Order: sequence, then C-alpha cells, then structure tokens
Amino acid sequence: MNNAKKWISMGIFFIAAILLTSLLKVEILADSGVVRNDGAPLGSFISLGFVAVLAAAAHLGPAYGALVGSLGIAVGTLFAGISIPGAGIYAIPNLIAAALMAFLIGQLLKKGSSWLNVLRACSFSCIIPIGILFLFDMLIMGDGILASCAFWLNIISMAVTAIISIPIVKLVIKNTDEGLF
Repeated sequence: MNNAKKWISMGIFFIAAILLTSLLKVEILADSGVVRNDGAPLGSFISLGFVAVLAAAAHLGPAYGALVGSLGIAVGTLFAGISIPGAGIYAIPNLIAAALMAFLIGQLLKKGSSWLNVLRACSFSCIIPIGILFLFDMLIMGDGILASCAFWLNIISMAVTAIISIPIVKLVIKNTDEGLF
C-alpha cells in the first residue's frame, strides 16, 4: 500500500472509530439510581467503536491500527461525554484498551486469515477492554459496585463487538489482500 492510500485508510478508520463510538451508542444504567462513590453519574454506555479498531488493525496492521483505533476511540468517548454525563472519564482506559486490542488482533492475524483464525483473533482481542475497564473502575475509580455492575455489561458489549467484527474483519482482510483499498 502506498503512502497516500495508507493515509486515506487511516483517516477513514479514525473517523469510523469516532462515529461508531460517539453516535452509535446506548447509555446504560442511566435511570437505575446507581452512582459512583462520589455521587457522580456512571457515564456507562455501549457502542460499536471497537469494531472500527479491529477492522483498522486488520487493514493497516498492528501499529497503525493501534494508533488510529485508539485515538478514534478516545475522541469518540470524549464526544460521547457531551451527551452522557461522566462518560468522558473513560477516554484514557478506552484508548489503552483499543491500542492493546489492535496490537493483539494484528499479531494473531499474522497466523492466517481463515474464518477460524479471524474468529479467534476477534474473540481474544475483545477480552482486553473487559479487563481494562474493570481494573479502571475498581482500582482507579475505587468503585467495586460499579466495577461489578459494568463487568457484565462489558462482557455483553464485547461479545456483540466480536460477533459483528468477525465478518467485517474477514471482508477487510479479503479486500486488503486483493488490493482494493
């Protein structure tokens, strides 16, 4: 891939990560009465932003995919914080999770692009945000109740992300191999 195509691809995946994180989101536990230890709103939401991260890493490779995906997720999370009070606090842990996710899927996809390998790569990569967000809520925010509530929601969110990502990543790999990007 030449430089111009790489920059265009990076821009497309960056914007996709922002839009899928900030616009296609569902606020969760908003009316549940659950608040953080300090009384702040939860800021919890589910989005499809990590799908763009996985697709970016499949197309651009682990390094560029991590850069583009993590920055896109972080910016999208900050934008989501405009409409969901407290969501912006998750920009840094989402950035870290997206970077690690992109790196892992990029490494796993080097072993091949069969359906089974793509399924493994997407599934294993989606475990990372669950752990990072749990540790963030538990250790940094110091809120065990929130961590335990959000843990199950993050599992559901990442399961949906993995299921949606598998055919998208497979398509991206196919089109990248054929030189269509």
